[in-house]
Amino acid sequence: MTCRSSAVLALVALLGALVLVGCSDSKKGFVLKGSVSYQGKALSSGMVRLHMADKRMAMAMIQSDGSFEATDVFPGEAKVTVEEDPAALKRRAMAAGGGAPKAEKAASTPPVAIPPKYKDVNTSDLTFTLKGGTPLKIELK
Repeated sequence: MTCRSSAVLALVALLGALVLVGCSDSKKGFVLKGSVSYQGKALSSGMVRLHMADKRMAMAMIQSDGSFEATDVFPGEAKVTVEEDPAALKRRAMAAGGGAPKAEKAASTPPVAIPPKYKDVNTSDLTFTLKGGTPLKIELK
């Protein structure tokens, strides 16, 4: 290997190391567990989005018992949005229009229609202080 190619290789390695250091964050994320309910009843599907500082966002699917688990959550204030599962929306639309077979209608619990204000970060009034080890209880009204 020539001296010039060694210098280029060393420079590439140094730049790669600087990029990795620049992308790392001194804060460590944590796993946040919680639950979502609407009018006192657990939601059986959907998605929770946590809009945190520095334009960070974590997402979690709502399980059939209303629970969720989000990863890469950072401590501090966050706005929360809650959306229906697109597949659940489609099933509800089909059931309302008579498009779903009777067996499918009977077998599935109809999803709850979440008020539109909770779907948009600008209109959702859900704001929480996120802390590691503290479950988040989201109650929609």
